[in-house]
Amino acid sequence: MTLDKQALLEKYPDAAWRENLLEVTALVGLLHNSIIDDTYKPSDELNSAIALSSIGDKVAVHLQRRESVPTKEARLLCLLVTAHEDPLIDVDRIDIGKLSQAISGELLKGTLLYPYVFGRQLYDRFADLHEEERHHLLLDETIQLLQDQPIGIFQERFWITGPFGLLWSDQVRTLSVERWVPLRHCVDLTCDAVHQVHLDSSDEAPVNKYRSKIHRHLERGSKRAWQWASFIRDIGMSLAGSYDDLNTGSLPYLLGDSLTLPELRILFGQLLDSNSGLRSKIAALRLRGPSVKIAESLDQARLLQLILLLKDSVIVEALDACVQDSKIVVPRTEVRRPVVNADRHAGAWGVQVELGYRGVRIAAASSDVPTLRLQRLTSELYGVEVASSAEDLEWLLREVDGPSLEARLAEFLRTTTPSEVIGRLIAMRKEKVLGTAKHLRFALPESSGDDEVIEHVLWRLGLMADDPSDPHESYWKRHAALEQRLTTAAVSPLLDEEAIRSLAANYFVALEGLLDDALHFSAWVLTHDHFASAQPFVFRPSVARRHSTTYLNELAKGVADPQPDYSDERASLYSLCLGFKLLGDRVATVVSEADDHLRPAADRPERFQFTALQSFPFNHVLPFLDLQPEARDRVIHSLREVGRVLMDSRISEIRNQQLHFRRSRADSDRFIQCLRAAREAVHLLEVSGLTRVEFGFEGHEVDQWGRSSVRLRDSRGKEVTFARPSRFRWCGLPDLEGRQYLVTSATFAEPNEMFRFVLQEESLFSSAYDGYPRRPKRRERAILGEGDKSDAQL
Repeated sequence: MTLDKQALLEKYPDAAWRENLLEVTALVGLLHNSIIDDTYKPSDELNSAIALSSIGDKVAVHLQRRESVPTKEARLLCLLVTAHEDPLIDVDRIDIGKLSQAISGELLKGTLLYPYVFGRQLYDRFADLHEEERHHLLLDETIQLLQDQPIGIFQERFWITGPFGLLWSDQVRTLSVERWVPLRHCVDLTCDAVHQVHLDSSDEAPVNKYRSKIHRHLERGSKRAWQWASFIRDIGMSLAGSYDDLNTGSLPYLLGDSLTLPELRILFGQLLDSNSGLRSKIAALRLRGPSVKIAESLDQARLLQLILLLKDSVIVEALDACVQDSKIVVPRTEVRRPVVNADRHAGAWGVQVELGYRGVRIAAASSDVPTLRLQRLTSELYGVEVASSAEDLEWLLREVDGPSLEARLAEFLRTTTPSEVIGRLIAMRKEKVLGTAKHLRFALPESSGDDEVIEHVLWRLGLMADDPSDPHESYWKRHAALEQRLTTAAVSPLLDEEAIRSLAANYFVALEGLLDDALHFSAWVLTHDHFASAQPFVFRPSVARRHSTTYLNELAKGVADPQPDYSDERASLYSLCLGFKLLGDRVATVVSEADDHLRPAADRPERFQFTALQSFPFNHVLPFLDLQPEARDRVIHSLREVGRVLMDSRISEIRNQQLHFRRSRADSDRFIQCLRAAREAVHLLEVSGLTRVEFGFEGHEVDQWGRSSVRLRDSRGKEVTFARPSRFRWCGLPDLEGRQYLVTSATFAEPNEMFRFVLQEESLFSSAYDGYPRRPKRRERAILGEGDKSDAQL
């Protein structure tokens, strides 16, 4: 007979008994899938902590007498099974504290091994040990991989493993022990997934060797296990948490993958110096003294385990405070997510915890969740059944038509931008702002203005908080101001010549900065192999500049004195003007050398050989050569024309003479002609996309056949439209939903497929993943003897 879940619920109604069972199964869950070697034997402490039921005693005796299973292993096998028809353990008598201490002791002695899966430490060790693709490691390879590595952090309910052994956390979590571990990338450059590798455990250790004997004994005849798993899930898990769209279940992966060691120490110190209760918890571990001193003594794994002793809400509040106080610096455009553990999501909504310069947010896999959150928020803040709220809403929506207040609110939310919704319904009322912060579970910085409130709420909802930036806004303002002054310089008796010299000095600094950035960006775009890059189609200023400086200085060697030098952050204006011509001339000549820049056949992704639905357009390691012929002509013309216009205007001479400006018709005219040339050159760079102009997602339309048009817009309102679906989805270009640089003149296919890049600003986080991913060497066949051994063992 099989006893179903409902029968078990009726048979075991006692709350204390159920709680004890949950703790036992949590500890047993940490034992399952742990890694042991052939010599493993249960410790005396673990053996004495096991209290078997009368049925469990009988099973253990049978295993010892009839199956020749050693006593300790027989008792441990009963604990691992836990229950069949009836519990094999005595739930009332078992000492949870003693059992947890015994398991902790085995962790610290190294008889139970767990992989440390956070960050890139184990990922890099695997790459160092294995140059070729591996899907499975044998036992000796597994032991070698884990040698001298931190004890892995896993958690079942309140019990968390790690370098300090087994500790009790305030937060219930499920970070189950796994032996399929994210450890490697594959050779396919179009694949950015971190693939899992199976770590072996001993089949010869008695506790695993005899596993089949206990199952054979318990399942003899027609006996079947009762529905204990369903029973335990029912008494131990809340479906409400799974359906919570603000679920923080993936927080450990954000902390472990996205915070560097210095940043983890800052967060740890913030928690230690607050009223989080962490200091009292670590006192038992003999960690005392100033927070900075304690933090400096701990490595990443130890810090992470101790931080995870606290509730997620406490950790998030402290992390928000660190970011808002600039103790942890996150650049404005940076959004941190788990990297090695990128596929870790939580709950029914597939949410993942992210970190940006505004703090923590919970991002959902579905794009409709942010809007649904906003609808829920307004409903909660303006419950129409409350008279005062209804009156407020009536006034705020007085210009919106509708048969009822609810209909007018729905229409307002449907037709108004989220920023405007938040600005009108939330930002201007303190009680609504406080209610929003409580609803979205964050603390708003003190003295926040309306714009900052709107940004924070948009971010926490999961929406883009601001429009694309205009990097040239300051330049154009200086240009207009100087041009206006110069236009009247010769006729105004009140004109201040010193003011013009000051405007000119600031203007030329801005112009040089713009041209310097545009020249290096153009050189990087056209000559760096973006497809084969560790981070395809990602513009990281320091990395890009190293490449462009080397390339441009090589071109400069062909120039007679004075020879340009692009090594400095700000080369001379003359060098910059000449640089565009040099770059244009060089890319014009490489067309005849195209065969010398072909991508090796071994570096072409294999997957494109097996389908005609996707195409691979990057056949050269020099991306300029993969542009359409007319696009190559456009780029060459733009570069040469920018160089010609600037050189012909003799702008570098004017720049050197601007300190000696005199109010005369000749000086003014020369200066004005120079400004017009600069305007023409900068405009040409902007139109061609050969300077960094950021575009953001504006919208998309889909027809009944699934064809769509995706619109991106820059800060000045210029729109670029892309047709989808695309034959180039596998090529590593950025998703169209995010902000990016569009090189509009550099099209490589129709319709309107162009080079596009996302910005990665410099930060501790970006530096932590230098040289990532590390791809293996190609091989034709799997290593002999590899197989998938995924059965759960001790």
